[in-house]
Parts: sequence; structure tokens; C-alpha cells
Amino acid sequence: MATVATLLSLLDDKLLHYARDFDLSGAADPAADREARKIRALNAGKHKIWQILVAASRPERASWFAKSTAVSINLGTNSVTLPADCHDVLFVESSTVKMVGSTWAKDSWRADRADSTNEDMTVAKRLLYVVAGDSPPVLHVGRKPAANLAATVHYTSILPEWSASADNIDRVPTPYWDAICNYAATLLTSAMQDPETAKMWSGLWTGDEQTAMSAAGSRSSGQNLTQDGMDPQS
Repeated sequence: MATVATLLSLLDDKLLHYARDFDLSGAADPAADREARKIRALNAGKHKIWQILVAASRPERASWFAKSTAVSINLGTNSVTLPADCHDVLFVESSTVKMVGSTWAKDSWRADRADSTNEDMTVAKRLLYVVAGDSPPVLHVGRKPAANLAATVHYTSILPEWSASADNIDRVPTPYWDAICNYAATLLTSAMQDPETAKMWSGLWTGDEQTAMSAAGSRSSGQNLTQDGMDPQS
């Protein structure tokens, strides 16, 4: 298992004499405070890499950082809360009924939602769904099931925050560890008011960004990444 400690070592190698030069006057534990600042900078770099990989792969309809979760849409209900790390839903499947993505504006969706009767999903042709909300988002379905309905939601997940050197980093592909450290070095040298050094790290990060975008765009799995256009009743 790879941990944040690996990234801290890479970052210190890059920063060299800057590694201990933070102004921490009055800090109760300067060493711990320095590490915490570095981890916050690494988190920022991780988020940038996540954004690049997710965004760059979309034109190819690929899915980075995908996860799956089992949900139960209970009898007589038409919504279920998704995990807090769900960023967007790739698709939903159920062995009972075909799940079809829709949007709030479609007439078929509004008609289904207006019908308050419970529907037997074993004979239904399809069940429309819409995902809405922020954190955590909610999966809404068009009709209320007449019995608890089991489904699997496949989604793009948000990477967890790192807060300690022992935190796991395995979900970040190894080739992007260096880019995360370059971004962190940019932030830290800027904070230390060393514009020339910060400019150098910023240039390295720009190269990393372009490389990551190019690499991410080559992944293709043909999965659906939007609710639009998936409703045959539109």
C-alpha cells in the first residue's frame, strides 16, 4: 500500500532546502505544522489531477475513478441518497427492470412522477431516473416501486482528502504522483514568496497538465456519462 509519506518524500526531494524554511513562528509543533501544510498542498495537486483526468476522458466517453454501490429503492418511495463521494452517475442497472436516464424537463419524466400509484417493476418496461443535488446527491426514479427494488449505481467518485502521512494514495495512478508534487511545490514556494522558484515549478506543472490531458483522453469504454438522450420516450 502506497501512502502520503511517499509523496512527502518526493516533495522534499524537490524542495530540498525549502523543506524546512516555512515561517512557523509561535507554532506549538513546527514539524507537524510543516507536514500539515505540505499535505494540504498535496491535496490541492490531487484535486487538479482528478479534474484533468475526469474532464479529459469525457470526449472519449471513458470513466476514471469509477465505483459502484448497491442501493434499495424502497416500496412506495421514489428517491434514495447516494454516497457522499458520488460526483456524477455513469449508469444505473437492475436485474428487475431496465433503468433509463432522463431529465427533469422531459414530458415522460413528468408524467411518471405525476402518477402516484405504485408500479410492479417485474412487468414494467422501464424505470426512468434522474440524479440531482450536490453532496450527497440523490437518485430520483419516475415511478414508485410496489416492492423494494435493488439496483446498482455506477458513478465517478471523488477522491478522499488526505490528512496524515499514513493515508492511502493507491487510487491515484502512479504516473501522476510527480505532477501532484510539482503542483504542491508551486503552491508552497509561492507561499514562501519566492516568485522565481515558484515560476519554475509552475512551468513544470503546466507541462504535467498537458501530458495528463493527452493521456486521459485515450481511455475509452463506451459508457454513458449523461442522462440526456437516453430516454426513448422523449
